[in-house]
Amino acid sequence: RNPATDNTRVSWIKVDLEVKRTNVGQVGGLEVAFVRPEQEELIGGRTPVTNKLVYCCTEELRGKVPGCNTVDHLILRNTNVRQPGGPPGRVEAIRSVPISFEEHAFLHDYALTVWVRRTGLHKVIISDCDRKSGDIHFRGTVSFKNPYGYLPGQLYGFLAVYGWLGLAYFITTVLWTAFCFFRLQHLLT
Repeated sequence: RNPATDNTRVSWIKVDLEVKRTNVGQVGGLEVAFVRPEQEELIGGRTPVTNKLVYCCTEELRGKVPGCNTVDHLILRNTNVRQPGGPPGRVEAIRSVPISFEEHAFLHDYALTVWVRRTGLHKVIISDCDRKSGDIHFRGTVSFKNPYGYLPGQLYGFLAVYGWLGLAYFITTVLWTAFCFFRLQHLLT
């Protein structure tokens, strides 16, 4: 199934990016990560000496900071963490998708669609940890689709209320139109 065209009750996140970069002489890349609120604390790590929070893995940090396994990538720690307000348990691993640039390429267009396993709040994080990429400028759109369409999940409960309000307005409009029709001689004097 294609998440971008599937109309069944599924959830997905679609990212369309146009990326421009300045350093076109080398291969480079970005990373797109899809994060739930309980996973936010798994991004980045603290340096051993200064206890400074860092998000990108470097040669100096590799092996010293948990989750820093690949140089020039986002640090993602997938460990057992206690979920806020819940029992201790394993938090689902953060999904991360690398986007690579070809050498001598200045402009890139990317369309990426990811199935959502569990609905709820999500953040899309775009990281540029690859130092060979140079300055990066991007623009694009991020679309979120939940099982009920593009309506945010927080507003789904209002559908019934607005449906009843719409019906009440329709009935009121029909009654008002009928009243005006029967009293037409008094309206156009």
